[in-house]
Amino acid sequence: MKQLTGLFAALKRLMGGEALSPGYYRFLLVHTSFMVFNRLPYVFINTMLLGQSNDVKVVVMYNVTFFVGSAVAMAAAAEFLHRTSPGATAVAGIVGYNLLYLLLILLGGGAARWHLLLGLLTGLADGCYWLSYGHLLADATDLSNRDSGIAIISIFANLVNLTVPLLASFVIDRVGGTKGYITVFAMAFAVSLVTCALALRLPKRHTKTEHHVDYPFTFRAIARNRHLLYGLAAQSCKGVREGAFTFILSIVLYQMVSNELLVGFNTFLSAAAAIASFVIASRILSLTNRVRYMGLAVAVLTGIAAVCIFHLSPVMVIVYTVVNAFFAGFLENSTYSTFLDMMQLVPELDDHWPELLAINDTALEIGRCLGLGFFLAMNLWVGESIRVQVWSLLLLTLTQTGTVLLCGRAMAAAPKDRQGAV
Repeated sequence: MKQLTGLFAALKRLMGGEALSPGYYRFLLVHTSFMVFNRLPYVFINTMLLGQSNDVKVVVMYNVTFFVGSAVAMAAAAEFLHRTSPGATAVAGIVGYNLLYLLLILLGGGAARWHLLLGLLTGLADGCYWLSYGHLLADATDLSNRDSGIAIISIFANLVNLTVPLLASFVIDRVGGTKGYITVFAMAFAVSLVTCALALRLPKRHTKTEHHVDYPFTFRAIARNRHLLYGLAAQSCKGVREGAFTFILSIVLYQMVSNELLVGFNTFLSAAAAIASFVIASRILSLTNRVRYMGLAVAVLTGIAAVCIFHLSPVMVIVYTVVNAFFAGFLENSTYSTFLDMMQLVPELDDHWPELLAINDTALEIGRCLGLGFFLAMNLWVGESIRVQVWSLLLLTLTQTGTVLLCGRAMAAAPKDRQGAV
């Protein structure tokens, strides 16, 4: 036992997690279990739809309805969170995912014909879970340790990405075809039961008053606090790139090689790169320097996208994926950290976090849909080719200069007198 305690303390020092509370680590355990459950089939839903339809537009529209469903679910689930707890809201999302996996099993080889329904159901489940995630994360961290807290979550998430998709791709490859996917969905269901049990044991957040959702009040508070408005705008701008990059690189590779095992190996490599990135981020990122590192990340991501266009090959796509995995977190996590910081600096919204988190997700999903709309338009009007898809990714990356500028403005506008009091 002493050896395990010593090992855990050493890992906390390595990751810069000494300042984080025991409640944070309970939340981390639940979220890591969710990631195992979620990542078993997640990567391969997109490749399964592409394999069945042979049409990248089916995959894009699946993700568009996914993002729309997520925003709708968050807006509705805010009331449920007020009445219950973040843990119960997380379980509602997990149950939704299980319904999705059951439906995929029943549809089998005909799933691609129902891609819009599948995307909507995925979004409804996703919105419930990630609303609770944002609430729990904001509760478990503060301005002094949020960058480290999010980086450590990302380390564990990518440890899952390092192993679970590779395991799933091996199962799909060995079992074969639709039966392989069904086996993976069944494994995910078993892990979900453990996740539900852990989530229900999380403590409830005690609020000052009992009330229902109040979106008009929340919008008025946002309008009065420019730093929070800038933080939300940055989240939306971030989504323009993020929506496509959640799946397009894997799809580009799959179109070139048509091999789920190689897609899983690609995910393995990118997860290894992301782990290295977040170990570094957990030790160096802070409120004072995150915008500088965001700018560096945008420059590198723009450069590798340009190189990939002129040297397009399966190996180059894998290199692009790995570089993206290393640098994207400096951009995406820092933007979310900035939003949570700005949220925490508005005391009048302390009892309205569910509404604010739902508004944040709506802003993010609008950005994601805009990015996917641009990607789809490029495919329809310029040409449905892999090279056009990679050009789209370069142009989407260039939009992230706006994200960096908006985060900088949010932090500049933040009330300095409140930062030390939070």
